[in-house]
Amino acid sequence: MILIVAAENTDILIGCADEKIGTVLFNENISTDLRKTAIEYSIAIKQITELHGIRLRDIDGGIIASCVPSLTDVLKTAMKQLIHTNIMEVGPGIKTGVDIRIDDPAELGADLIATAAAGIAEYGAPLVIINLCTLTTISVIDSDKHFIGAVFLPGIRLSADAISHSAANLPDIAIRKSAKLIGSNTAESIRSGIINGCSSAIDGLIDKIMHELDYPDMIPVITGDHAALIAAGCRHHTLTDKHLILKGLILIYNKNKRIRS
Repeated sequence: MILIVAAENTDILIGCADEKIGTVLFNENISTDLRKTAIEYSIAIKQITELHGIRLRDIDGGIIASCVPSLTDVLKTAMKQLIHTNIMEVGPGIKTGVDIRIDDPAELGADLIATAAAGIAEYGAPLVIINLCTLTTISVIDSDKHFIGAVFLPGIRLSADAISHSAANLPDIAIRKSAKLIGSNTAESIRSGIINGCSSAIDGLIDKIMHELDYPDMIPVITGDHAALIAAGCRHHTLTDKHLILKGLILIYNKNKRIRS
């Protein structure tokens, strides 16, 4: 069994998996907090694993994908304190199985690498992966399974927070399905704009990507906490895979464990 951590700017995903059969046992999110120490994150991870009936002594490995450089070592220390083994990190020197064909491969985020690894393994190519996190990221895999680039736009929660914090008298809203397209009150109007706006943006960008690459049968896969919600509003037929990043980290862990053993 392995411990998996994926750190984003707003949330940190914590999960466990049976890497031998590639099964995700659980995953939970906690808020990213740059002020927390390694011991505080250790306590949080320990509580989560215990809530899911996982004994720390049964975990014999760990892997982290971090997009928050100032927290990477803190989280690795927290994980090591719990499972007492070296923690694998997605970064330079790690075999991922992803052939990256961008200007500077070193700048590609660990989360995009992990989702690409899983997406190619599960769905083949050509492929477009929409990851709904702090940013909405659209990764593009060509027919030769090369990662050729991405498109970034503001994420759902980021958009909602920007509206409530920057515009006077506009409320913070819950992210859920809008009852109707044309809202009859402020909260419903904001919710509709964010959810339907995201779905429409994804549809439009998929159209442009397919046209630019001449891939009319490109497979769109949506992942992230709100994958099902956004996919339901898309005109394109999209697949949803909430655990894509976890699956990718399991693949990367197994690939590098074999190399290092």
